[in-house]
Amino acid sequence: MGMFISFQRLLEAIKLIVLFFITTFIFFSIISFFSDVIKPSNPYRKPERGAVKVMKVEWQGYAAANMSAVDRLKFFYWFGE
Repeated sequence: MGMFISFQRLLEAIKLIVLFFITTFIFFSIISFFSDVIKPSNPYRKPERGAVKVMKVEWQGYAAANMSAVDRLKFFYWFGE
């Protein structure tokens, strides 16, 4: 008895591989489509209305350059910023 692979079994394996690649491509296409729908076309464009800057490096005496790493860590845990 030698190790023979029947032609029918080989065709089934090829069908399985092709089916796997087709379904992978379909799911990838669906995910890419929804990613393009959700993602803004130009995230760096100028806002249409007035915009508010939400981050300020220095406020109320907080200067990251003047603080040690331990102080910055304490500040982060205390204020969550």
